[in-house]
Amino acid sequence: MTFSGVRRACGVFAVVCVSAFVTQSASVAAPTAYQIKSGPWFGCDTKDRFYKIMSFDKAAFKKAATNAIVAGNCTLFRAGQTVYLGDVPILGGAIQLRREGETEEFWTNREAISK
Repeated sequence: MTFSGVRRACGVFAVVCVSAFVTQSASVAAPTAYQIKSGPWFGCDTKDRFYKIMSFDKAAFKKAATNAIVAGNCTLFRAGQTVYLGDVPILGGAIQLRREGETEEFWTNREAISK
């Protein structure tokens, strides 16, 4: 193969790669929207923080949850809010959600959502 043949093969390969990328990008489905069930549901920015606060007794939970919400580390999901899934581990009861129109994700109980 001559030098010009190699250049032509590389050009064809590049066009094929770009075409495949564009086709794949265009075929990606929109994320599935879920609704928050009757709530409110407590959620935190990290799974560890969520599990730690959820493990406290009722009085300690109330204090820790309030402090974490004020600090911006945790939130309350309200019934009827539209959310999208982030991380959904196979094992465990917590899932990661983000509210519609937002980029920040929070961990909460798997039971918080419905389609």
